[in-house]
Amino acid sequence: IYAELVDGLKTGSLNWTAFTAKHGASKGPLYNAVGQFIRDMEPKVRETAAVQAKLDAAGLKLDQAGLTLGELDRRIKEAESSLAPLEETKNALNEGIETLETKLAEKSELLEHARELGKLGLDTERLGQLKDTLAEIGAKHGLKGKEAVAKFFDELKDYDAKTGFQGEIQRLEIITGIVQWSFTGTVLS
Repeated sequence: IYAELVDGLKTGSLNWTAFTAKHGASKGPLYNAVGQFIRDMEPKVRETAAVQAKLDAAGLKLDQAGLTLGELDRRIKEAESSLAPLEETKNALNEGIETLETKLAEKSELLEHARELGKLGLDTERLGQLKDTLAEIGAKHGLKGKEAVAKFFDELKDYDAKTGFQGEIQRLEIITGIVQWSFTGTVLS
């Protein structure tokens, strides 16, 4: 009876109604076989229950992990959506840095020239005088700031030639004065 019970349960072919009808007349051996089966199966049932409990706990953990993964996915999408404006801000800041670096290089060059001019004696007082002179040139000739500076430096290029002409004019004036004095005895001024 026991072997038939175990075999039927293992294969899934046990028809309990037919089984009890067949062995119901011998209740002692039937009860002994069922009792033996329960005693033999109890550790396996406990083991199966423990495995089921672990599976249930793992399923719960998977559900929680699924929720956590869903939350993480949502946060990733939020972070990705806020990434584009940050990239734009970064690019704008990089452009600003490049502009400032260019201006800094220009100012550094200007400062170096100012140091060199200072070594030549062109201090801030002299630079102030130069600024005033440039303003006067501009006012005298009806020029604006940069135009006055351009005119000044154009004339500065010819400085040596102009001073040479002035020296020549003075020399000729002296000669003319001497010639006049020799003819008339007076010098015209």
